[in-house]
Amino acid sequence: MNIKSIGVGLLAGTLVSGVAVLLTAPTSGKELRNCCQSSMNSLRQSAKQLSREGIEIKDQAVETFKISGDILKTASSEIKHSIDQWQEETAPSIDRIKSEVEDVQKNVEELQKLVKKD
Repeated sequence: MNIKSIGVGLLAGTLVSGVAVLLTAPTSGKELRNCCQSSMNSLRQSAKQLSREGIEIKDQAVETFKISGDILKTASSEIKHSIDQWQEETAPSIDRIKSEVEDVQKNVEELQKLVKKD
């Protein structure tokens, strides 16, 4: 085969297919370009809107984390204070109970000594 005949065949095929596409196209080239441009504009607007909404969601998440951190710090501080206060309030009772247990142990030891003597 000759390269020249292959080139002529490709050129003829390209021309025939181009004509066939133009004759069978459902819309004119101008309408198709307008439709494509409209779709691109719509796509750009959607992308911009998604970008704005994404930024808003990110900002809301950051604010929520900040507020949550403050709440957790406050709650932690209040719980620690409550525990400290409870320990202070129960310390005298615990000391009294320890003293009473020691007294009971001494009484038991004395009773054991008396029982052994008899």
